[in-house]
Amino acid sequence: MSAILTGNFEAPLTARLAATVVSKTGARTEYVATANTDAARGVALTTAIQALTAGQTLICAPGDYYMAETNLLLVDSCTYIWNGARLYINGSSASSRVGRETVLDIALFTSGFATAPTSVSNWKFIGPLTLEGGNVGNRRGVWPIGTTGALVDGVTFKNWGTAASGMGFYAFSSTGKGNRMANCYFDTCAGTGAEFNAEYWVVSNCHASACGYGFVESNGNTAFANCHVTFCTYGFRLMNASNTGHGGWIGGSVNHCTTGIYTDPNIDETFGGWNFSGCIAHSTSFDLNARGITWNGGEIGNTSFVSTGANSGVSYFYNVRTFSASTAEATSLAALSAAERANLVFQNVRDETGALVSWNDPLVILSKTPSASSSTGRQGSIAWDASYIYICTATDTWERAAIATW
Repeated sequence: MSAILTGNFEAPLTARLAATVVSKTGARTEYVATANTDAARGVALTTAIQALTAGQTLICAPGDYYMAETNLLLVDSCTYIWNGARLYINGSSASSRVGRETVLDIALFTSGFATAPTSVSNWKFIGPLTLEGGNVGNRRGVWPIGTTGALVDGVTFKNWGTAASGMGFYAFSSTGKGNRMANCYFDTCAGTGAEFNAEYWVVSNCHASACGYGFVESNGNTAFANCHVTFCTYGFRLMNASNTGHGGWIGGSVNHCTTGIYTDPNIDETFGGWNFSGCIAHSTSFDLNARGITWNGGEIGNTSFVSTGANSGVSYFYNVRTFSASTAEATSLAALSAAERANLVFQNVRDETGALVSWNDPLVILSKTPSASSSTGRQGSIAWDASYIYICTATDTWERAAIATW
């Protein structure tokens, strides 16, 4: 007969694994908290991160971590595997960045670096990971500088910044290539969800909700693919008069924002160009103030359309679906000055019934004269010169009609 044991024999848990660091040779170092508290685990995790050297892998244990007020740092060619950890940021004073690499700034950004940071490359942030910012101004959650070959995947940035400042993610001065962000969520960041003041980032399948600014492109040529923004003050902001980059927003949506799309009025035709393709935009306002923008396909359903930029250059809208019920949008377009309206071209913009809306521009066809009625041509092609309009009625068959004033 087996003995029956009574009483509580569970020993109190006084230590807990926070992280394991694996070297390139496979050697493993464990970092264990001194007590089973979120604060103690935060101290152990901070120690592990600060001990990393190039090429190592940090494997974080699941759980909550109350991080001390310190700057945790990205290290060249390191991989950070977070396993569902949730990092809470506390404290409010700045701390030294002396002698550190590019900052993973889980702390306070005030007046910059005591020592200029070093660019790092080929680091990987593998979630799931939640970074809690605490709604403190000026803080930046992840702040890579001058990076190449980075990957940020599966990170939730929550409660970063205030209405005046701060953001979850800030890519700055990237001159390399191959930087990627995927499957990230920016939740209730009163400042900005993510800003890209850097080149060569590809951002895919990310979502910003209830932020001051969802996504900001302030310099460079970021490519956004299948990203979504909801309930932000500004959904997507393209800014900075010196922004000479060129990028795109492919697919995705910008819905239920106060200002869905905003482009800086100081951007002119020297701007490298920005393309929206297949995007759905339903918000209170669409502020197209820049020049050199192309919107192809997708849907625009805003209650107002603002264009205040008077710079040289033209922006184009092709094959876009809108709504006949959006009378405020049509009214705001009609209210634009002649100079503002001249910088916008609308072609094949249709409502939900398929009918062309009244503010489409006339079709523009370049002048061309077929050399003979049997000249090479595709059926349906149209050409014109000072005397005739030419229509290709069948393959290599042209007919013409004389032009006259009236």
